[in-house]
Amino acid sequence: MRVTLQKAVRAELLKTSAHEVFRLLRRVGCTQRGTNGTYYEFSCGPTNDERKRPDSRDCLVRDDGAVLSFSVTLGEHPSATGLELLAYRYDLTFPRSEGPSFVRFDLDWPNQGHDKDGLRAHIHPGLKEGRLPSPILAPSEAIQFLLVHLRAC
Repeated sequence: MRVTLQKAVRAELLKTSAHEVFRLLRRVGCTQRGTNGTYYEFSCGPTNDERKRPDSRDCLVRDDGAVLSFSVTLGEHPSATGLELLAYRYDLTFPRSEGPSFVRFDLDWPNQGHDKDGLRAHIHPGLKEGRLPSPILAPSEAIQFLLVHLRAC
C-alpha cells in the first residue's frame, strides 16, 4: 500500500505529500483471537466521517480535492499459509459538487454485517443505507480505482 500511495504522490494524483502519506499509513493493531489466528489492521486517514476534510492534515487528499481514507483487516490462521483479506472500508468523499457526496467500498467480516444478505462486499453510492453488490477487491486494486478512475467528468 505504501508503494501504491507513493506512486500516486509522484504521479500527482495526491496533493498529500510523501512525508504525510508515510505518517498517515499506520498499523492500527494486532489481535490474537484464540485458535482463530492473528488479525492485523492498518489504516490511512480518519475513519470518523466528521474528520474527513480536505483542509485536515489527517486526510489523504486527491488532486481534485476529494478526500480518501481506508482501513483493512487481514487474518493469519494457524492452519493456513499467508494472509487472508477479512474486511475493509474505503471511503472517498468528494468536494462540494453535483452528484453523490461520497462513495464507500465495504467488505464485511465473514458471517457478519450484510454477508447474510449476500452483500458481504458492497458499495455505498452516496447513500449510507443504500448498497450495491461489489466483487471483493484486493487492497491495492481498490486504492488504484479510487485514485485514478472514480472522478467527476
